[in-house]
Amino acid sequence: MKSICTSPKGYEHVAVGDINNDGLMDIFVTNYIDPCMLLLAEYSEDLDNIIYTDITTSTGIDISNGYSECADLADINNDGYLDILVTGYESRLYINNKDSTFSDLSSSSGIDKYTGLDIILFDFDHDGFLDIFLSGIYWRNNES
Repeated sequence: MKSICTSPKGYEHVAVGDINNDGLMDIFVTNYIDPCMLLLAEYSEDLDNIIYTDITTSTGIDISNGYSECADLADINNDGYLDILVTGYESRLYINNKDSTFSDLSSSSGIDKYTGLDIILFDFDHDGFLDIFLSGIYWRNNES
């Protein structure tokens, strides 16, 4: 078995889900040193094996500028496709475009203003949409 991790350290969390609704489980890997990775699962030519291909650079996902801690794959906008939420010093929200690419809605959603260590997604208010709970980092500003 070949390792999907190319760096000897830095990998934090793995989120698994079917981003393109083909029935195969794809993998999103966070990292605090190297960029995150989105690995697309596909059947081999003989259909005997599943092959994972790093498609991160072609997806519109760019978390190369800093620490990422945790990720979750969930249908945030109820369109039937899994979206990606990533926590870190600057949390990120990527909405699935239904063609194996994603739109970065971090700024427009306001999620980029929040730091998080972990994610819980659930419908807290029972309105049919997932709500986001981020566990945070205590940050004390010592500037006067």
